[in-house]
Amino acid sequence: MARERGLNNQPEWLTAKEAADLLGVRTATVYAYASRGLLGAGKKGKYPRAMVEVLKRKADARSGHGAVAAGALRWGEPVLDSSITQLTPRGPVYRGRRAIELVEKPYELVAELLWGVEEDSSSATARLPLTLTLSRRGGRGDPRAPSVDWTARVPRVRTQSERPSLHAWLEVVIGLAPQLRTASWRAAGPALMHRLACSAGDHEAEAEEHANIVDAVGVSLLGRELKKNEAKLINASLVLMADHELNPSTFSARVAASAGAPWMDCFIAALGASAGTRHASACDDAERFWRAALTSTDAPKTLVSRALEGGRAIPGFEAGAYPQGDPRAEKLLSLLKPQLAPATRRRVEDVLAAVDDATGQLPAVDSALALTGVQLGLPPRAPTALFVLGRTAGWFAHIEEQQASADPIRPRARFVAK
Repeated sequence: MARERGLNNQPEWLTAKEAADLLGVRTATVYAYASRGLLGAGKKGKYPRAMVEVLKRKADARSGHGAVAAGALRWGEPVLDSSITQLTPRGPVYRGRRAIELVEKPYELVAELLWGVEEDSSSATARLPLTLTLSRRGGRGDPRAPSVDWTARVPRVRTQSERPSLHAWLEVVIGLAPQLRTASWRAAGPALMHRLACSAGDHEAEAEEHANIVDAVGVSLLGRELKKNEAKLINASLVLMADHELNPSTFSARVAASAGAPWMDCFIAALGASAGTRHASACDDAERFWRAALTSTDAPKTLVSRALEGGRAIPGFEAGAYPQGDPRAEKLLSLLKPQLAPATRRRVEDVLAAVDDATGQLPAVDSALALTGVQLGLPPRAPTALFVLGRTAGWFAHIEEQQASADPIRPRARFVAK
């Protein structure tokens, strides 16, 4: 049965008959596909919808270009070339490095990795070598791609929106736009990211005393110095969210860049898209679920059953690109669980098991990020802020890559008379 689940409102697991109907084949053919490993790992007699749809797209490709193009914007075939991030079953790979293996590195260095900044003993990247083999337009020392300066600062911007709020950040960015518009994003981008980190919460002045992004955003949200374990979790959250290929906000930035928009306008386009309830703000729903789950006296199965009433989905458990489980969520939860009190850890594991039993779904990174924010005592909506702040690194990388391309992004619509 179809469920309301944001970007994808279809069940993530299909029975053999449902898969056969979707593919337009017999049930026996589905079993044959499964025996050849074409449908991934089945679960309780069901098959991941994402794998079934991959087979369908391949079949559609033999039917003509139109069918492929129609599905290209719905987790379909690749629509443009990029050398920034590759999505794999083990999570995103940032220019050859797996995101889940970079969570111990400072977020700033991971941002530089996405931006293609080469290692140089005289640059900031030498603080913690990543042992990278990167290519950069123009090569080492090219003035078009200078080493990143994280020391520049920009002034505060008065906002009217409640914080933490993406709408408040839109006010900040639009307020800074006139003075940053004439600078390159490589000169002004890090300063803008730091300003967003400081303005994430209600403690902006205290946050400004901290030079790095993690401490700035943590102090802004909590109003105090971060403990070591807190800084580790926030850094890992930002690193894991740094890029995810052509998600809605990044694609919006690239569309604007392909139209010749200045980098600041591309950034505003991405930030506006991220505020949508089907993108970064979906973290808000996952956060509400976890706050209720950790304070309720209901048994986990009862809690999950109630959450599924009316055909609803459990927020933060959508498979997206990872029908077999989101490696980013698994990594973040592996860092979080040892820090939980024993009773809280048991409750979290019981709730996860109840969701799995009821739906066959594993937590997506939205869920892990929301749970992390709740356990750190961050204010409501802060996990969404961490999602977007982390993603700013990827936005800048994609804006520059698209601006260097002469190819416009101009999909076509299929007219349907009504």
